Amino acid sequence: MTQRSDSTRTTIPTGEARPLRDVRLNQGQVLLDTDLNEQGRLLLERIETETQGTLGAPGRLVIAQGSSAFALTASGSASSLADITIGAGHGWLDGWQLDNPHEVTLASQPHPVEEADFGSGGALAIKALVRYVDPVEEPALADTALGNAQASGRTLVDWQVFPLPLDEDGAASCTAAAQSPAWQAITAPSSGTLAFRVEASPASLDPCSLTPEGGYARLENLLYRIEVHTGEVDAVVPDVDGPRFGLEGLRITFSRRNASLMARVTKVSGTEITVSPAARDPRSWFAPGQYAEIVSRHDDLDTRSASAAQRLFRIAAASDTRVTLEASPAQLAASGITADGDWYLRLWDAFPDGSGTRTIALDASGLSQVIDLGDGLAVQLGGGSAARVRRGDFWTCAARADGTIEWPMSSGQFARVTPQGPETRYALLGTYALADSALVLGDCRVAFAPLTEQIQVLALGGDGQSVRADTHTNALVALPSDLRVGVVRGSTPLAGQTIRFRVIAGGGELGAGSQTLDALTDAEGVARAAWSLGPDAPAQEVEAVRIDAQGNATNAPIRFTGFLARADETAFDPANTPSLAGAFDVQQAIERLAGQGQIGCSTYVIQEGSDWVAVLEAIKEGEDASICFQRGTFAATKPVRLAGKGHLTLHGAGPGTLIRVEGSETALEFVDCASVELSALHVSAPTPGDRIAQAKHRGGTLTITGCRDVKVTDTTLTCGASSSPQRCGLRIAGQPLRNVAAHVSRCTFRTGYMQDALLVSDCERVDIQDNTFEALARPQRFDFTHLASDPRWSAIAARSLIRALEEAMPPASGNGPVVKGLRYTVRLTSTVPQAEWDALVEADPPSARDERTETAFAGYVERLLGKALVQPTLLPSFEGNLRTLTASLGPRGAPQLDEAIRRNMLASAIAVARPLAPPQVPGLQAVWLSANGQSVRFESPLAPGDWQLALKASGEGSAIKDHASFRKVLHRIARRLIADAAFAERMASLRPWRAGYAAALPSVANQAIACVGRALGKVSIANNSIADFQTGIRVATSHGTWTRLYRRGGRHTRLAARMVDVVGNELRLRPPGPGTELLFGMFFGNADTLRIHRNDVHYADDRIEEGKRNVLDYKEGIRLFGHFGRMVNVKDNHVTIAPRAIRMTWDTTQGVLETHWPYNWVFADNMGSVLDDHPCVYLEVPELRRVELRHNLYPNNQS
Repeated sequence: MTQRSDSTRTTIPTGEARPLRDVRLNQGQVLLDTDLNEQGRLLLERIETETQGTLGAPGRLVIAQGSSAFALTASGSASSLADITIGAGHGWLDGWQLDNPHEVTLASQPHPVEEADFGSGGALAIKALVRYVDPVEEPALADTALGNAQASGRTLVDWQVFPLPLDEDGAASCTAAAQSPAWQAITAPSSGTLAFRVEASPASLDPCSLTPEGGYARLENLLYRIEVHTGEVDAVVPDVDGPRFGLEGLRITFSRRNASLMARVTKVSGTEITVSPAARDPRSWFAPGQYAEIVSRHDDLDTRSASAAQRLFRIAAASDTRVTLEASPAQLAASGITADGDWYLRLWDAFPDGSGTRTIALDASGLSQVIDLGDGLAVQLGGGSAARVRRGDFWTCAARADGTIEWPMSSGQFARVTPQGPETRYALLGTYALADSALVLGDCRVAFAPLTEQIQVLALGGDGQSVRADTHTNALVALPSDLRVGVVRGSTPLAGQTIRFRVIAGGGELGAGSQTLDALTDAEGVARAAWSLGPDAPAQEVEAVRIDAQGNATNAPIRFTGFLARADETAFDPANTPSLAGAFDVQQAIERLAGQGQIGCSTYVIQEGSDWVAVLEAIKEGEDASICFQRGTFAATKPVRLAGKGHLTLHGAGPGTLIRVEGSETALEFVDCASVELSALHVSAPTPGDRIAQAKHRGGTLTITGCRDVKVTDTTLTCGASSSPQRCGLRIAGQPLRNVAAHVSRCTFRTGYMQDALLVSDCERVDIQDNTFEALARPQRFDFTHLASDPRWSAIAARSLIRALEEAMPPASGNGPVVKGLRYTVRLTSTVPQAEWDALVEADPPSARDERTETAFAGYVERLLGKALVQPTLLPSFEGNLRTLTASLGPRGAPQLDEAIRRNMLASAIAVARPLAPPQVPGLQAVWLSANGQSVRFESPLAPGDWQLALKASGEGSAIKDHASFRKVLHRIARRLIADAAFAERMASLRPWRAGYAAALPSVANQAIACVGRALGKVSIANNSIADFQTGIRVATSHGTWTRLYRRGGRHTRLAARMVDVVGNELRLRPPGPGTELLFGMFFGNADTLRIHRNDVHYADDRIEEGKRNVLDYKEGIRLFGHFGRMVNVKDNHVTIAPRAIRMTWDTTQGVLETHWPYNWVFADNMGSVLDDHPCVYLEVPELRRVELRHNLYPNNQS
């Protein structure tokens, strides 16, 4: 286990901030265990700090060059992570030495990882920590000469390799994996704090006695330990190596002897456990009333099993070799305990109230209640609701018999410190990707060369040569000098080293005519290569690297560049020759003088039936051109791509000019042109299908990338259909922080089933006005069976099966009194009448935090019970019962009324529930499910009995550990019910739903307008008409944080949309299927200035006009999320698709910018749905923001 030695103290706190050098003993002094431990610690810190400073690469595993230590390898037929082997050897992680004596797999490593579904890609990481080993775990450490007396323990740097599933971007490289949110969350250190404190003694009421001084009251020196046991899991952090807990609801344990007593389990018989070695000191042995924790040697590195099952039990009886626990055999079996030598019992003290753990509750300031440890000591946790801790995090405090404690001080107060252990470090070993049943691995280790192998590879000559091109025969031209590379160790040349020269650009040749040449260094340490340049590219490149015996490169490549001397690559200044104005190279000037150069812009007129593709592809690089398409149809079978051109203008005769490309998602593509302008055309890529053209980025019928000025007007754009979003009508991609302008007006977008219409990214100026967006009819072959085979479509359709999912507790039953809140009801088993409970609740009502979840409300009721136990006068009936019972017991029996008896007299049991209200949406039923102690409730067209059957038939019940995993299991089952017809056929109530859903599938497109990317400038979206799309408008940047700044116009601005105006748009939206729950109709994220005015957001059908209630499939109409600047103005919008017409949420994960500038956020004159009683405007923003709300209807102006 992690550091749990029976030490006097773990370290001696001093006032010296600098590290001490060593421990010096004096003659005749008492030699303390702390002195010896401190000497070893100081030496280790020096060695590890020196190692880290020498090797560098913090947070990375460093290995010797050529070493296979912790190398990830897989056989040629490997298809899963189980086939990966971890190489033998040793490496260093932030100064720690990690050793792997033998080659192992994930399942055979010292702490195995079970086979599971780790997705199609991710990273393989190593977790290391310092673990304590003593004779209990390693009997060889016991001294047989002294009768196996306990000896000193040892520490070990232990490790485990585990997979971390990531999305496609996160698994692309080691850098991407290290920057992924999942990795950042896992490696973030624990941030909860704790402070020990000594309690003053209460004043004596006896005038003849003195008040004690207070402080620690025991007469022995002890090392107290507080350790995190379990709590409420933070579902945001992946639990690949164990969950993270928030402070609210956290449970802690404590020990007066550093939890140092541990015994090996040798036999389990019912609830009696036989342990070894036997007790040596009865005073520090297991005893009734204390607590025993069942632990495994794997728990330190992987806390998932320990967190999932109950492991802490009260001790009922104990002898020298046997411990009986207050638990059922089933509970012990669930903990996983066996007598195989890997399981132990660990002793914990009981808190003064007899409990084994204390549950943390935070106040408004982010501090916990003061937790009494007895003997004049107490602790208090802090850090606020954002703080996170791990299971096993601990703090130790040495308490001295003179009444003092050794704990850091700050400004005269006991300091709050983060966990003192366990010491844990992480590093990425590599990445993995599963594609086409093949496993692809990447290496994230950092190799270093030993000092004796520090070889330098130097470029000695040959770079930057220029030679005249052979324009007559287009032959290769040799450079006058060889390329020369030197290899030295220090100042000593090394002969016989292999240097690999390789042509990487331009098509030239090396030596006798090859693209790659290996050359050995001579006695002077120099390798040479002759290089001949090819006839085409003006600039050509060769790289050179040193190759070791295995053929691996040992250094960063050295690049050599050679140049062909050409007239078109030689600059010309026409300032003194007006007749040659515009000729900026010698070739243009010569052609102009010879009358052979083209003057002005080229104009092309293309008629129907001509080879129009050849005409466009003949436009020269950098050439300006105007292309006129006459009326007619211009067809092609592959995309037409124009790259690196000048200013291009394409225009036609309106809808009668049709450019049509079959079999591809893109018809026309423009890349890195000076400007592009299209007008009066109909461009179509109508072929339906799923993934008909694979591409890294989503392509549009018209795709424009890297062009500084884009204008598309009076044009019709048609794109084909797919079962999920894969293409769009128009894609305009700029570059962040570049002055790219996009103007789209008076266009008609005819968008295929489930596709996007207009996608704009990373543009400084965006103007989208007076356009019409419409969805094409769904192709007949895109029926329910075809669509269900698409995972993304089935995930969307599955939303219809689970609505309003939330955590639940078993329903309350019985006839006892109840404690009522706004959302929850608690039924009590109590003799206290209802009226007295009502009065108690009225005097101390629940807060909004108390009613956030059922668990929180149960905690509120427990606080009420505790309050009544302390002040029985609050409940007169209870006070009377206590008085009667006390009188009947007499003076001798009355003191035996301990807290447990009084608690049972007050209320022996509580049950929390919120009654399942019948769904108000026709065709839905209320469903309550329970599995593995977890409960949820939701609404569904599937009958509750069929949900029970589906859960059982899926075989996923064992995967349910908490509410988050329950939610994931249900959504996986819902997707399977959509995609797996055989599985769905078993659910009787699902058959009519599937038939009705299939019959009601509408023709709908995905998203009309999307302006996204890393940064946007001024965005104007006005007077557009949108019909039959799921989502109307999205304007969002992905990096809107306070820390990413760029300079523009003399001021600092966040990487976000600088100014967004969305005015006068009409949206008629449609869900993709009946009863399918969607998030929003319009979305805005991260903008400095945002104005949303006079937009209508309604359904495409007549459900609102017909007055149908509870048919609102959208959660929010207009959604604002992220960071916003000083100006947000949302006015005169009419939204009828969602319960919450407008919702704004500040992204608190990036903090709140402190500023003295005023904020003007106005939400005024907006109108929500008349069919729902939710607030029209719903705000979740920092208090420092000034928000003005006025005249927002329906039904009220609350937020």
